[in-house]
Amino acid sequence: MLEKIIAFFKSLFGGGKSKKPTTPTPRSTPVTTNPPKTKPKPQPQPKPKPKPVVQEKINFTPPTTTLYLGCYDENVNPAKIEELLKLYHIGMVGVADNVRYKKFRHGDLFDWVDPKKLNGDSVSVLQKFLNKAGFLPYAYQVDGVFGYATQAAVRLFQEYVRTIEKNNSIGIPDGVIGKNGWSHIKRWADNHKTAEAWARSKQSPEFTKWLSLLSKAKAHYKTNSHPILGKVNEMVETLGSSNVDTLKLSDWNTATDEVHLIGVRRKEEEGKGVGKRLNDDLFILLINGMVFKFWGSTDPNYKPGARPDEAFLVEGQHKFRFGWHNRSQSNQNKVYQGLNPFTKGVLVFRDRNNDNKLTDADIQSGGIDKAANNTINIHWTGAGKGASGTWSAGCQVFAGQNYINNNGDLVDCSKFAGAGTKSLTNRATNKSAASLSMTKGAYNMFTDLVLLYRPKNVDYMYYTLGRDETFAHKFVIDMAGNDMLSDTLSKFKLPGDQMG
Repeated sequence: MLEKIIAFFKSLFGGGKSKKPTTPTPRSTPVTTNPPKTKPKPQPQPKPKPKPVVQEKINFTPPTTTLYLGCYDENVNPAKIEELLKLYHIGMVGVADNVRYKKFRHGDLFDWVDPKKLNGDSVSVLQKFLNKAGFLPYAYQVDGVFGYATQAAVRLFQEYVRTIEKNNSIGIPDGVIGKNGWSHIKRWADNHKTAEAWARSKQSPEFTKWLSLLSKAKAHYKTNSHPILGKVNEMVETLGSSNVDTLKLSDWNTATDEVHLIGVRRKEEEGKGVGKRLNDDLFILLINGMVFKFWGSTDPNYKPGARPDEAFLVEGQHKFRFGWHNRSQSNQNKVYQGLNPFTKGVLVFRDRNNDNKLTDADIQSGGIDKAANNTINIHWTGAGKGASGTWSAGCQVFAGQNYINNNGDLVDCSKFAGAGTKSLTNRATNKSAASLSMTKGAYNMFTDLVLLYRPKNVDYMYYTLGRDETFAHKFVIDMAGNDMLSDTLSKFKLPGDQMG
C-alpha cells in the first residue's frame, strides 16, 4: 500500500516514467514567480557641440581718402549737415547762428571747421566698418557725414588698437583716418575683428560693486542724517525739484542702465599755499557695464588773484547733459565738448571768507546759494600737472595725462596730452587737420565714451559727488569698496599724494 502512495506522488511531481505532455488547464490569473524586468528608458544623448564657425578672411579694399571732422560723401544733401549741427549745437548760447549751425567745432584744433564734400562714399565705408566693429553703435549713424559721433568712434578705435591690442603703430588717437588708419581697418575687416573687450551690456564685477556703493550710500543717508545732504534736501524743496538739477536724496538714481559718474572729493579743507589745491580728486565713469577712472579736481584750484567767493559744487547727485564748455560769444574761439547742467543748474556753496577752502563755516554759516548755478560744467583741465592748464573757478575738471581702463590698466597719454590750450595743435602753426600732434588726451576718452556708449536717445548722466570719507563710511562701504579706492589712488600716484 505504501509503495502505491509513493508512486502516486512521484507521478504528480514528475517522478517515475515520463508521460506525454498534456495541455494545461488555463488559469484566470497567471502566476509568475519572477516578473519580467522593465526595460530602462533610453537616456537623452547630449547634443553635439556645434562646430565653431570659421569666417573666411575677406579682402577689404580701403579707400585712399584721408578723413576727419567735417568731411562728407558726395551724395549727402548739405541740408542734412545743418540738421546735424542744430542737434549738437543747440546749447551753444551766445555763438552766432551763422557759425554754430554752419560749421563743426574741433576741440583739439580750437577751430571752426567748414564741411568738406568728397568724391565717392569713403565716409560711409568708414562708418559701416565702425558700426560692425562695435564702435559706432547705431545704424542711423551711418549717414555719410564725418560728424562728432564718427570722430569719437575713430578715436575709440585708435585707442583700442593702441591700448587693448597694444599696437602703437596706430599712432595717437586724433580722430583722423589716413593711410595708416586704413591699413589697421583693413586688418580688422579682413579678420572680422570686433571690440570684444568693450562689449556692450556685459556688466563687470567692479561695475556692480560701484553701483552697489551708490545704493548703500543712498540707503544709509536716508536713515542717518548728514549735514550737507540735509541742507541740499531743504534747498531743493525750497526751489522745487523742477527748478534745479541737483536731486534730493530720495530721488537719487542708482539704475544699472543709466550712465553714472562718481566724483570723490579729497583735501577740500586745504587752502592757500604752494602745493595746495592740486588736481587730486577722482572720477569713476560707470557706463554700459564698464568702469573707467579719471582724475582732476571737483573744487576750484588755488590760484593767486582768484575771485574771493569761488563756488564748490555741493555733495550729492546732479543731472548733467552732453554739451559744450565756454558757451559764449566772447569765448567762441575756445569752445569744446563738455557737460552742462541738464536744464536749470546745480547747487553750490561759496567760499565766502576767501580762505580758498571748503570749511564747516562755509557750509553752516554761508550756506547754499539760493539759486541754481548753470555755469558749473564738467570739462578739461590740461594735462593736470599741478595747477597748470585750464583752471576752473568751480567746475568739475578732468586731467588728460592718463586714465585707468576697464581692465584696470593705467593708460599713459602724456606724450600727446596738451598741458594747456596753447600747447594744443592749432591752425596757426599747422594748416592740416590731418596731422594733429597734441590732444586733450584722457579727457577725449571720457567724452567719446559718454557720447557713444550711452543708451539710445539718452543725452544725460547722473553725477554723484562725495568726499572720500563719505564713501568710506563704515556703514556705507565694505572692504571691497575701500580696496577699490585705495587701488585707484596707488595706480594714479596723484600730485601731492603720499600713497603708492
